[in-house]
Amino acid sequence: MGTPPKPSPVKAPLNMKSSSHTSVIRCELIETSLEDPPQYTALSYAWGDADDTVNIEVNGIRTRVTSSLQGALRALRRSDDTLLIWADAICIDQSNKAEQSSQVRPMATIYSKAESVVVWIGPRSPDSSSAIPLALELCNASDSEGKVESCIEKESNRDYFAALVNLFERDYWSRLWVVQEILSAKSVTVCCREGSIPWGVLQELMAVLERHEDILKHCFPSGFARGSRHRQSFAHILLSGRASQCWRARDIRRRGRRNTARYIANLSFEAHL
Repeated sequence: MGTPPKPSPVKAPLNMKSSSHTSVIRCELIETSLEDPPQYTALSYAWGDADDTVNIEVNGIRTRVTSSLQGALRALRRSDDTLLIWADAICIDQSNKAEQSSQVRPMATIYSKAESVVVWIGPRSPDSSSAIPLALELCNASDSEGKVESCIEKESNRDYFAALVNLFERDYWSRLWVVQEILSAKSVTVCCREGSIPWGVLQELMAVLERHEDILKHCFPSGFARGSRHRQSFAHILLSGRASQCWRARDIRRRGRRNTARYIANLSFEAHL
């Protein structure tokens, strides 16, 4: 028998501790093996505008990264400790095609071996701070049909639902790779500048919204909805948007690899329509 191949090394940036939240992001690349990696967090995010870049320091050298990535690192950075985190734009040399190829292949393993996956959906928007409280309110009321219906029907909650639609339409959900990253994860937390929410809470939210589809469609009829970037109704975005498809994907994984592959293939097709 031949000698088994050595596992490919995987780079990870080590976020250095900083006492100032506004100071420059400083990190150093370390090299480890996926066979026995240290505890690390894998970042799932949208790169954002490639022309909108800022400086961080990697191994003492100024490095340009997108504002989206810098915002994620700044939000996750701890003021009193280091954080080992994997982010593709830093951990894979984007100018080295051979390294890109070798590091992309084990991507699912990188996310499955991570202690947790953090989904960064982007910086704060004017109304985004209202979305998380509404999601929690609906989930907390899930055992009471009357409370959920009252929450949906309440006129004063219209702006909160607009904020939730804004959250569901973020660029992050249009990424095809998000499905693989989420399916591979041990645990997932969704973060934006104003807070975080466990993936399980968002799955429960989708279940609540689906059980109350009729009242959602009644309160938010079809047609252009204020706050929607894609000129769709709130009900359509909340019930059948790409975000809701991603949240269902982790449930589908339990039905077996073939069902999961078929689901991802359908998402791939929809993404290119």
